[in-house]
Amino acid sequence: MFFNFIALSLVGQELPDYMMSEPVHQFERKGVYCSRLNREKQLSEIQASAIKYRPYDVLKYDISLDWYNVMKVTGTTDTARQWTGSNKITLKIDSANVTSLDFDAAGLLIQSVYVNTTKLMNTPQPTSGNILTVPLSGNYQQGDTLVVTINYKYVGAKDNGFYLFPKKLFVGNLPAPFYDSVFVEERIGYTMNEPQGCRLWLPCNDQPYDKAISTVKVKVPLGYTVCSNGLVQAVENNGDSTFFTWHDDAPIATYLIAVTASVFKEFSNQYKRVSNPDDSVEVIYYVWQKDYDATKTDGSQYNATNTFKTTPKMMEVFSKAFIEYPFKKYGMVSIQPFYFGGMEHQTLTSINRVWMRTNAQSGIAHELAHQWLGDLITCATWYDVWINEGGATWSEAVYAEKMYGKKSYYDDMAYNRLYYFWAGGMALKPIYGLSVDSIFMDYKSNILIYQKASWVYHMLRTMLGDTTYFRALRSMMNRYAYKSLETEDFKNSFKLDAPNPPVDYDVFFDQWLYKAGHPVFRYSTEITSGEEGYKPYKAIIRVEQMQSGTSVPNVFQVPLIFKFMDKDSVYSYSDTVIMNKRIQSFDLAVPFIPKWVQLDTLSILCEENSPSLSVTESDGNIPGFGQSVFPNPILNGTAANIGLTTETDGSIIIDIYNELNQKIETVYNGQLYRGSYSFNFRTDGLPSGNYVLIITSGGKSNCKMFSIIK
Repeated sequence: MFFNFIALSLVGQELPDYMMSEPVHQFERKGVYCSRLNREKQLSEIQASAIKYRPYDVLKYDISLDWYNVMKVTGTTDTARQWTGSNKITLKIDSANVTSLDFDAAGLLIQSVYVNTTKLMNTPQPTSGNILTVPLSGNYQQGDTLVVTINYKYVGAKDNGFYLFPKKLFVGNLPAPFYDSVFVEERIGYTMNEPQGCRLWLPCNDQPYDKAISTVKVKVPLGYTVCSNGLVQAVENNGDSTFFTWHDDAPIATYLIAVTASVFKEFSNQYKRVSNPDDSVEVIYYVWQKDYDATKTDGSQYNATNTFKTTPKMMEVFSKAFIEYPFKKYGMVSIQPFYFGGMEHQTLTSINRVWMRTNAQSGIAHELAHQWLGDLITCATWYDVWINEGGATWSEAVYAEKMYGKKSYYDDMAYNRLYYFWAGGMALKPIYGLSVDSIFMDYKSNILIYQKASWVYHMLRTMLGDTTYFRALRSMMNRYAYKSLETEDFKNSFKLDAPNPPVDYDVFFDQWLYKAGHPVFRYSTEITSGEEGYKPYKAIIRVEQMQSGTSVPNVFQVPLIFKFMDKDSVYSYSDTVIMNKRIQSFDLAVPFIPKWVQLDTLSILCEENSPSLSVTESDGNIPGFGQSVFPNPILNGTAANIGLTTETDGSIIIDIYNELNQKIETVYNGQLYRGSYSFNFRTDGLPSGNYVLIITSGGKSNCKMFSIIK
């Protein structure tokens, strides 16, 4: 799912100026429940708390919904919103001596229940805990199969699992530069489930671990279109009504089931499978006619054809990076009002209509990537949701890389890093084990499962190398295809397919997922000549970890990449070391005298604390100095903080240079006394790229590289 601030602006929410752009990264509502996977593993206390499973496995849902009246009338009162439905649940018992079955149901009026063909004399109703308990006659044993049919009435309040909006409803005003009023073009009804909303309109086993085949049959007035998961099986007109039947033969989690009805214009294009170009997948779009007819691309119209034309290319990119697109169809349906940016319903993504004005390609790529990371393989519990959201957020960068080059990939990852630090960084909780309420409401929790978790994928890739990493990722997708998996399954899959990593997987996952924070490094470098004054030169790098905090590891075990550059920026050299202690020194051979040394902060999620460089062979270094630039990289248009510590008094010049060795600005030129200082440097109007901070005093210089991103 992708949460978009500009979409919220349509429903009257005030937002900071710096968030009023598209796409701003996603924050969303999630939940925590339980896993039924009963494996013999060593689990931490928090992992064990996620395990709660029901003694059955749903094989198939046969769903019937009568939306004729709710789509026919003009109002949206509670009475006008009511409709009837039926869910025929085929399931297999997987435990001994089962005498009753629990299903999730909230706010539903149960009208009748059948076990196989026998109607229960006393119709059960959901408890205060939203559990519908169906008693069984006798004991059912492991392997037994039965069918439970639940007939019910939806009586939920407004925007409670089922959403209904009338034609010509005023939605709001678009932001600058157009400020035009927005209205609902046609009456629209839709479901929205993630994380635990399916139970609000459908009695089911509403847990992400339990995936099942689904069939959805919906009755609507003539002229309406219904779209859902899988392929359409039948469209039958009967007087002034139409019955749409959709079937998805790929197992699906309940939170990914979607039903949407409106007066839609339907159009499509084709994705040719990379594994077999003679085999095509239809990509179907459902939009309002006005949006299909739109021709302008300046943001003044909802232009469906312009926004969606890149989708087949995206499918090709992800099919090459991952495995072949795993379903028989893909589609997108435009929804308004919609309180999110997009939602990755299996084979049918729901998107906010606003995306067709802003041409939100990163959001569309995010939801499409979920078809692999979230729909093909699915988080078994909501504690494991980082697999879905971190994977899709990282996939945005993968798409940018394939389309625009490696720099675009790193720019995306740098943005994710900035959001993580902006939300609190070290003060945030661990990714794994977030509570239901925090995932629902707290943007900081969502920063963890999106932005920080995307770095888990990125750091695995960096540590293993592309060949090994993508091979292991593809193997995991095949191993758990159409199934659910927990974090431990994810880790163990990499253990099987990419053994002997530079950092042990148990350590890697513990420090980045089960623990909080990130490493903070302080380092110094001394350069000396080789034996008898010949090359190579020796770089002695002393690194100290400075981080502290609740649940933050005292020592992160990480690969560190150090980059060396000469005084003219002509030569560069990189070397990788493995840090596994609080304080550690490394001796590295460098083929030239470096002017500066830089820790590659785009390969590891970290902070730098006053790094310094001392060059013993050169007269160009200032002893007793330390400098830092934070944040690094810097978002274009924001201020950077330059930290300076000096142990002596003297005249100081602080200059900023670009990659062409051109001076950009003199930040300070004057006298300083021993102590610590902070200076601000504005980045407005500067292009993205690498820059150098040069501190000069008494004819000697210290250098520090940093980056500016858009």
